Amino acid sequence: MTTQTAYPSIDTSLLFQDNEISLKRGVDVSKPKKTVRELRDEALMTAFDLAAKSEVSLSTINRIETGKAPVTRRVVLKVLSALSQKLKRTISIDDVKDLQVK
Repeated sequence: MTTQTAYPSIDTSLLFQDNEISLKRGVDVSKPKKTVRELRDEALMTAFDLAAKSEVSLSTINRIETGKAPVTRRVVLKVLSALSQKLKRTISIDDVKDLQVK
């Protein structure tokens, strides 16, 4: 004997309509961007670990995370490469918020 559980129906057409409207208005409906600090925390790395893995100084990691001074694109790419390897997914400059790249 099988029993069926009744689940309330959800009107998904409204969800799709909202996304279509958002896309038409230019609203970004993708997953939210994270800061380098948030990505580093997700990777369970210390700032020292990230500096060593990306072969940049600890003060550079601090500058990137605090946004106190812009860093070169090359340095940012080294840091994102290290995070990408640790998190096993590609992280591009466009995926990160609050970066100051010169």
